Amino acid sequence: MVICRADSCPTAVFNVPLLQGGSSGQYSSFTLVSAFNTEETPQDVTNYFTLVQVATGTPGLFNYNVSVTQDFVDNVYYGSDAGTRNFNLTFNVQLVDVAEPIVYQEQIFLGNVAPEMYEDRNVPPLPISPVPGTTAVTPLATDFEIYRVYGRNGAFIGNATYGSNPNTELDLSWDIISVTNAVTNQPLQEPYPFGLNVTIPTSGTGAGLVSDCSVRNIKEPPESIKAAQYEINLQLSDAGQSIKTLILTATYGTPASAVYERNYTFGAFPPERFVEVKFEFSGSQNGWYVFTGSWQDLLGTINFGGNTIVISNAVEPADPCPPDYLSQPRWFYGGVAGGNFDVSLDNIKNKLAACYPSGGTIGPPFTSGVLTPGANNGIGYAFEIIS
Repeated sequence: MVICRADSCPTAVFNVPLLQGGSSGQYSSFTLVSAFNTEETPQDVTNYFTLVQVATGTPGLFNYNVSVTQDFVDNVYYGSDAGTRNFNLTFNVQLVDVAEPIVYQEQIFLGNVAPEMYEDRNVPPLPISPVPGTTAVTPLATDFEIYRVYGRNGAFIGNATYGSNPNTELDLSWDIISVTNAVTNQPLQEPYPFGLNVTIPTSGTGAGLVSDCSVRNIKEPPESIKAAQYEINLQLSDAGQSIKTLILTATYGTPASAVYERNYTFGAFPPERFVEVKFEFSGSQNGWYVFTGSWQDLLGTINFGGNTIVISNAVEPADPCPPDYLSQPRWFYGGVAGGNFDVSLDNIKNKLAACYPSGGTIGPPFTSGVLTPGANNGIGYAFEIIS
């Protein structure tokens, strides 16, 4: 922190450059006498500062820097009380041929640095990884916590010269400013389905140095949250009203590219209603899935009034046949099949035929056209694939 430069201190007192020395017209010393903060009852904080003389290359002409001490780092940050972060410093300039020192005063106002969000607790003073302005998560409907982020104010975090600043977690506020349906671009009305749990860790990495914010699904129960893509505007603010904003996109459920209800007929047996679901956007879980029940049976598996259909424990071509094939509707999966979706669906039909309780003597089922209204292509529903 530089308060006085060679052209201003103690030049600022006399409006002419002065040299340090022992001759008339020179000064013999320039000292920091005291420092007080500006609280209602000012506190003596002279121990926060030290005066450092810096040579300029011109004999007798010096810079004077005021450096902060560890006591400053330990006690000062941009908090809500301005009196603890603004200071009045008093200096004495002793002229060689003047008995009484000349008093010189300077005011220091601590500037604010915006707060920051981090992906881990390695702050401060370890290397840090700031959160980008946008990030995406794909939580399960059963997850309470959907994202965790850490924050600190703009206080100096420490370095090789100074120890860690114990104030970096103070006077911070986390808020959800808005939640928007990213698909329809329509803002949600409060109360939002998301909330925050904010703590200051007391153990582990970064204990006492960061603010820990957990973004949570607060629906009761959590499975009742609607499948959608939500944009959560998360804001971190400090005592100076400086802010850091994160747009968190939370996608619940995977939209299917096709959802059909059809009649499957095995040999001479009566037709049965099955539901075919195709995914082309879910990466390694792409391909066809078939539910061995009707669309209404499938809707009956949704819990707690949500609109997310869970696909779990799907039988794959290499798996053994389930013993409760007909008595218990379940999912079959044809695999990615190298992106060949026709093969994926054929794999399922072959597996269904092999598992049908007829001794495996019938061929793949005959399938009807799409039943209407049937699944109505799954409009209004999304899927959650659990391996």
